[in-house]
Amino acid sequence: MRHLPFLRFFAIAALPLSFAGTASAVVLTSNPYVSTSAFLSAGSYYAQGFVIEGSEDAVLDSIYMYTTSGEVGGEGNLYVLDSEYTGVASAISGDCVGVWDDTAKVWDFSALDETLRTLSAGHTYYFYSGQVSTMSYTASSASTSDYTGGILYFASASENFTSMPDYDFYFVVNGSAVPEPASVAALAGLGVLGFAALRRRKTAPKE
Repeated sequence: MRHLPFLRFFAIAALPLSFAGTASAVVLTSNPYVSTSAFLSAGSYYAQGFVIEGSEDAVLDSIYMYTTSGEVGGEGNLYVLDSEYTGVASAISGDCVGVWDDTAKVWDFSALDETLRTLSAGHTYYFYSGQVSTMSYTASSASTSDYTGGILYFASASENFTSMPDYDFYFVVNGSAVPEPASVAALAGLGVLGFAALRRRKTAPKE
């Protein structure tokens, strides 16, 4: 009978893993800030836009960006679109909106339904802020960027978004990776095996 506590622990521990399938928060993608970067300096008011490519299925939690002083800053709402937007910032709209949290210094997506903030592998996503900000943001050249495929967009208060493919903002995208179906099935199998072993142990005749 000395193995029973282990079997009970195994069965109980495997069950939530098998059905939850939830991964811990991770950095989904980023272009890390470096102090020697170039930065936008053509004006004082900007709405930001940038592109990321989904490398895996994931649920978006938050995004933050660096200003020219190396601090994290933003303003207003952040929209996620599936194609390029070249209109004015005030007219942008979309289903998935990140709300700027000035305390945490992030655009926070956690309050939205997961179906509206799930990124799929192999897809390109365009992020745009819908409000101009008084902060200028750091940007790396495409040749020195740590993130491949990025495109920088910006707009002043009255102008359309302009793309700058040779530059990319510094940003970090946080979220939770979605487990592959095979992984979830394997975890489910562990839970079933654990409970089966526990059940056999309980029903076996005592010596």
